[in-house]
Amino acid sequence: MPVINIQLKGIDVNRDDFKETTRLKNINNNVLVKDIREQKINIGGPRNSLVFTFVFKSDYFLEKPKNKKFGTLEIIGDVFYIDDEKEMKSIMQEWKKKKKIKEPVLIQVLQSAFDVAKIEAIYMSRKVLLPSPIELPKVRPPNQSQGYIG
Repeated sequence: MPVINIQLKGIDVNRDDFKETTRLKNINNNVLVKDIREQKINIGGPRNSLVFTFVFKSDYFLEKPKNKKFGTLEIIGDVFYIDDEKEMKSIMQEWKKKKKIKEPVLIQVLQSAFDVAKIEAIYMSRKVLLPSPIELPKVRPPNQSQGYIG
């Protein structure tokens, strides 16, 4: 379990005002790693960790005027990661040379960042009257088919 903590550093939410009736076309969500740095931490004694700085962004687009942005939501944070020294050194070298991260590490870091950011994104979008950037489950009557489950 190499991800040990996630800290949010900033949240920015904006919604444009429109006088006429508007219709939302789509919401684009993206989470990506912007930087990696080494940091000493104290867990059972001093040790090294990697800090992945991530950005979660949701862009809200309207149908008309075509592809006009209606709002944006951006969350910036850090994912703290520990592993054996050799593995962390390899991750840092690959990042410094190619700005790439091994897929298993990248998936774990991005999923951890997304898990925290989506909760904040849902909460903050409501504060400025934007729809939730993540589709939430809906209650259905018991007699309504939910499709094939098998």
